[in-house]
Amino acid sequence: SSENILQTGSSSPFIYPIGFTPDLTQRYARWSTRRHDLVLGFPFEHRSSIEFRLPQGYRFGELPEPVHLESPFGRMDVVYQLDGRSLTADVEFAITQSSIEKEEYSAFRSFVETMTSKLRTPIAIQDKQK
Repeated sequence: SSENILQTGSSSPFIYPIGFTPDLTQRYARWSTRRHDLVLGFPFEHRSSIEFRLPQGYRFGELPEPVHLESPFGRMDVVYQLDGRSLTADVEFAITQSSIEKEEYSAFRSFVETMTSKLRTPIAIQDKQK
C-alpha cells in the first residue's frame, strides 16, 4: 500500500510500529471504573508484519526495545528487524478473555493502557545529512 503513514509535528518525522496510532484503551477499557462486569464478546488476536522502506538519504533512528507482555488478560509481542533502509515490525497482541469481572477491571485497564503505549512508541526517521 502506498498510504502516507509518516507522522510529523515533532523535531523529526516518525512512524508507529503498526503504521498508525491505535487506542486500545478507548476501544476496550474506556472508563476508569466499572459497576458491572465488562463483556467483550469474544477473545481476539491481532497479527501484522509491516515493512517500512525509506528513500535514499534517510535512515531509521534508534529502534524501540522489543516488547513481550503477558497477563491473565492477554499478551503482546513486538519485534523489529532492520535491514539497511528497510524495517520490519512484527506485532502480535491478544485479549484472551471474553469478559472481565468488575473487580479485575482496573488491572485489565492497566494492561490495555500498556499495550496502547507500546503501539504508540514512535520510530524516528532521520536525514543522513543531519
